[in-house]
Amino acid sequence: MTLKEYIAAHGHETHLTLVGPLVDAERRFNEPVIFVDGGAKCRRGNEGITVGDGDSSARHMDEKLNPDKDLSDLAHTLDAIEDYFDELHTYGFLGGRKDHELINLAEIQSLLRKRTDPLKVKCNEEIVAVSKGEWTFTIEGIFSLFLFEAGNLTLTGACKYPIGRGNPLHSLTSHGLSNEGNGEIVLICSSPVFIFLNSE
Repeated sequence: MTLKEYIAAHGHETHLTLVGPLVDAERRFNEPVIFVDGGAKCRRGNEGITVGDGDSSARHMDEKLNPDKDLSDLAHTLDAIEDYFDELHTYGFLGGRKDHELINLAEIQSLLRKRTDPLKVKCNEEIVAVSKGEWTFTIEGIFSLFLFEAGNLTLTGACKYPIGRGNPLHSLTSHGLSNEGNGEIVLICSSPVFIFLNSE
């Protein structure tokens, strides 16, 4: 089965889990799940599907990618998702090399940007990224907002620093740094937003 066939076969599900190389091998994940290259160490039996070029795993890949490709294994996987699923849960793509981490977040941004249906992406338990739309969260403690591209944004509810209706927020700035939540928060955004949780 190819990656696209696996995704289409589980397209009726609401969420999909992606497992990358920076995960404890003993951790368990529920299907549908895609093990991306080194994430294959977490696979048990025939669960899910494995995809990658093998540079961080010696295991068999169900979909083996050319190591001389010009995009990452994660980018290849995200390209296949299209408008399937409402949520992606990603593990093992943060930490390690900083260039890998930043590029992984940028690839998630690219997916969110081209989505026609709403999509939420959870990165470990540290980051929640959302496509444009209206979103409600419960946040207790410090959080920060970050935009890869400028957009209009409204932030209301139980937070220390609300943002007025449709306020323009520039990309790649510290404007959304170190807010504080103590309950339900509503975010309305015209472009993807990354929410960093428990920032210190």
